[in-house]
Amino acid sequence: MGLFRLDRAYFQNRQADLENMIVKIVLTMINANFITKAKNAFAQAFAPSFALALA
Repeated sequence: MGLFRLDRAYFQNRQADLENMIVKIVLTMINANFITKAKNAFAQAFAPSFALALA
């Protein structure tokens, strides 16, 4: 019985670790997506000035 209780606690902790890891991955993906969108928006906003500067 003691071993079973230990296993259950261990697996609950592993589940919590996995959920935390998934949350971190999702947040990282959202941040990366936001940065990419912001970078593209700046690139589009300033593309005409760069084109004129290069010409």
